[in-house]
Amino acid sequence: MEKRRILLVEDEMLIRAIVAESLGDAGFEVVEAGNGDEALALIGRLERVDLLLTDMQMPGKADGNAVAACARHHFPRLPVIYVTGRPDSLTNPVGCDDLVICKPFGPREVIEAAVRLLAEWGKRPAVPSGQESRSETLRDRACRVGPPHREDELAVAARPDRPG
Repeated sequence: MEKRRILLVEDEMLIRAIVAESLGDAGFEVVEAGNGDEALALIGRLERVDLLLTDMQMPGKADGNAVAACARHHFPRLPVIYVTGRPDSLTNPVGCDDLVICKPFGPREVIEAAVRLLAEWGKRPAVPSGQESRSETLRDRACRVGPPHREDELAVAARPDRPG
């Protein structure tokens, strides 16, 4: 079975390395970009992307909103995981095929989110035993924003126990 390809866009090298390694260990193929501008250049050259995992605030001209918009232009209905310490920086419409994970987060949260989104779209990745998605845990720990887009959901995403 072909591995599911994740485009990981993160400007913090250490975070990117840890997340990429964890996703790779979980059975995903990971393509890395160090900022939004680099991601935009990659998107046009990639034949396939199954999921986008992007930080929101990065140096350069393109932030996570721009990366997601470009990726969805090339790959319509692409599931997106937005990672941010500031949920108010998200300006794209967030739908049922998106997740918002607030910083700080652990690699397991990212793996669970990827498995969940890909499973919901019928693109089940090959995940080693013991790495199955635990939706309830993810829902409790990650900031889930979905339709209808409501202000109170963003307030939950910015709760005080999550440093921004």
